[in-house]
Amino acid sequence: MIARTLAMRRRGRSPRCSEAGYALVAVLAMLAICSILVLGLLSLVLLDANVARMAHRGGATARAIDGALEVATNVVKTSAGGVMGRANNPCDPVPSITLDDTEVQILCTPLPGPRSDVLPTTEGPAVTLLGPYTTPLADADAALAKVVADGIIGSIADQLGDVTAQVQASLRATGPGLIALGPQPLRIDGDLRVRTWSLAQRLNGAGVAVSPSMQITGRYSQGDLGPLGGIGFYLGTTWIGTPPCGIFDPDFPLDFGVRISASLGRKCGLGRSHTDFADTTAPIAMWDGAKRAAEAKVVPAACATWALPGSPSVIVIPPGSYGFTETATLNKWFSGSCRNVTFHFPPGDYYFDVSGGDGSTRGALRFGDRTDRWVFGTPKGWDPAVGGAPATAFPAACDPTADGATVTLSSRTTLQHYDGLVAMCGRSDAAGVRQTVYQEQGGLGSTKWATAPTTAVGGLFNASLPCATNPANPSFGAFENGQNAVGSSTMPAALTDYPTAGAPWDSHEAPTALFSTAACSTNTENQPQLELSGFHAHYSGSLVGLKLRVLGTSSRLSSSSRMRATITSADGKICRLPESASLPVGSSSVKTYAFDLTGFCSWLNDGARLEDATLTLNPRLVRSGSSGTASLSLDHVWLEATTTNGIVPSAFSTWVDPDGGRGMWLFGKAQLPNSGVNVNWWGSASNLPIFGGGLVAQGLASWHLNNSVQVGVLASPSVQPASRRVLLRAVSGGRLRGSAILTLDDASLDGTHAEFGRLLGVDDWRFCNEALPTDGVDRPCPAPR
Repeated sequence: MIARTLAMRRRGRSPRCSEAGYALVAVLAMLAICSILVLGLLSLVLLDANVARMAHRGGATARAIDGALEVATNVVKTSAGGVMGRANNPCDPVPSITLDDTEVQILCTPLPGPRSDVLPTTEGPAVTLLGPYTTPLADADAALAKVVADGIIGSIADQLGDVTAQVQASLRATGPGLIALGPQPLRIDGDLRVRTWSLAQRLNGAGVAVSPSMQITGRYSQGDLGPLGGIGFYLGTTWIGTPPCGIFDPDFPLDFGVRISASLGRKCGLGRSHTDFADTTAPIAMWDGAKRAAEAKVVPAACATWALPGSPSVIVIPPGSYGFTETATLNKWFSGSCRNVTFHFPPGDYYFDVSGGDGSTRGALRFGDRTDRWVFGTPKGWDPAVGGAPATAFPAACDPTADGATVTLSSRTTLQHYDGLVAMCGRSDAAGVRQTVYQEQGGLGSTKWATAPTTAVGGLFNASLPCATNPANPSFGAFENGQNAVGSSTMPAALTDYPTAGAPWDSHEAPTALFSTAACSTNTENQPQLELSGFHAHYSGSLVGLKLRVLGTSSRLSSSSRMRATITSADGKICRLPESASLPVGSSSVKTYAFDLTGFCSWLNDGARLEDATLTLNPRLVRSGSSGTASLSLDHVWLEATTTNGIVPSAFSTWVDPDGGRGMWLFGKAQLPNSGVNVNWWGSASNLPIFGGGLVAQGLASWHLNNSVQVGVLASPSVQPASRRVLLRAVSGGRLRGSAILTLDDASLDGTHAEFGRLLGVDDWRFCNEALPTDGVDRPCPAPR
């Protein structure tokens, strides 16, 4: 019984133990579920933290992109970008920017702007004058300049009395580098540097002298002391006396209308060797003889040959070298034979060599027709394929920020503008410096050089005096026609006395280039003729020596034989060698004979006058003895010239009256080291400088020609677009993350000068996350979809 009871008890406890295990399992399951929930919640928390962290990082990147675009906008706004004469572009490079540990690279791309204006700036030298105004007084403009100078000096003398009498002689002895007279101040944006001294006076509409005479936004530097400058003494360390610039200085006690206003001050008495007056400009394009020959252009007789279809007509003048014959034709085109046309000089290098002309037009390429336009460089505001440039496209009818044209002038050549509208835009060199006009310096001192003909035509000088019987010459004693007398197959390799300068000695003639011979087998006088042409004036300057040189032979000539020669200039002036010049007699070997032509003709005073001249030989042949044949054979004929650099080229000149349809603007440096510059103000003026890019010249004269004149801006070292439009792109991690399009107006409120970023407009501002384009096209962030 006891055993059974125990067994029953054991069986009764067994169910209670099994229920407890189930509970434990349940608890463990609950714990597992709770753990899963906790882990899930923890994962959610971690995910939320990561999301928050990522959101923060994304916001930091967005803020970095936004901040970088703001910094770049400010950099571009305050930058003087786009200035002609500098290597940068309308948006100066912006450095990489790091914000909130995010590095952002800013890429800047210029975009087409809404305006076409250009403005003068004021940085650096605008005008450098290397010497006194020395244009010959025979020139009409220089004579007027002398009247102006005398008038200024005289008016000062009237007000200073006897004191100026001692000053006048020294003023006139050295000569001013600059002469200016007008009812308004002569305005120059940038530094003005004058190696000698200036002479300027302002007379208002009532004729009363009022200062300032010149208004310079920059510094005025003068090599000499100013009139009445530096007179005084030191009292201890204190200077008692006149300022170095004398009557130019506002501190001078008396006002004669000649004071100079310079925003950065005036310095006079620096000395003529001061570095301010150094001219280190290199040629804008090298034009040696080989290049001139290789790129020589032949100008057709009619300008319509080079015309493009369109209305009004556009005449295209291709880049290249234009010699005396070609420039003579261009001067006809430019002075009225081609009317109501635009002469377009596409981007490239040009060389002009002009000869002929007298006085004020000597060696000048002239722009002189009211109905014509001239544009050098890339067109702006007009399309040559459609028609010519309208007057509204000027002054900036060429694009100063695009590729342009260079104009190299020979040392005897200058530009003169009388009528019509001219715009010239230069090219950039390796340093990014824009230049437009460069005048070759030319050789200094005395130069001996040769010029030889290229063609010859034979004939008789006097048909009534031929050789009576001359079976060897069917022309009855005349030089053979068609045999050029400029060389033969027997030409010596060299001549010891042949000049090294000018036309080279040519010893490689073809066998057909034979002697040209005139002969006579009787005692009757023979008068043949040989006309030589194709001479080239290799040097200009005072002609101090001229010899006719003949290489040839003679036979049985009597002592009464004579050589006569006539030189005819390209414009028809004639000089004849006196008949008393004797021919060499009795020489059967090849020899050189010289005939001195120096000083026998007053107009033949400049080497340039030999350009395209004709030399006519009329020897008078008389046989010596009663038998045999008298003859004169010519193998080579040339002129030996000696010139000095004493003749100053005619002045560069321009007439300013835009409202009247005439004006000239050069956007790029003008280098005229041996030429004076005349600026004639008539009627209206322009706020753009005549020389935008700076002017280097021998001297400068500026005056008004009527009482209603407005004196405009003469020169500025550079010009820049009045407005800019740029695309800024923010790149981070190799991807485009943001962009902005800005329009900046850099014009001052009155539109006369530059105030960088005066007005800023934000046309577009976006964020994105795009791959950079691979096609080379700079694009902003795409518009939201």
